[in-house]
Amino acid sequence: MGVDKLSANPVKLADKLASLPQLRIDELAAAPTGQALNNGIEIADHMIKYIEDEKTCDAVHTMAIGREEKVPEIRAAAGLI
Repeated sequence: MGVDKLSANPVKLADKLASLPQLRIDELAAAPTGQALNNGIEIADHMIKYIEDEKTCDAVHTMAIGREEKVPEIRAAAGLI
């Protein structure tokens, strides 16, 4: 589905960006202690790059609830800083 079709329907856009494939959820659940955080940062990196590459929106608001100190690391991994 191209960006134009997604942009025309904000609900589909939100579903596309907010959904996390079951494979990624399973990877996070099975990750050894300490590795899930790194996997989560990698997932965020891929999502941010997708948004940027597809020109889906003008900006990304990055949150790491309970791990706010990781926001700079997430943004750096995505090449934003």
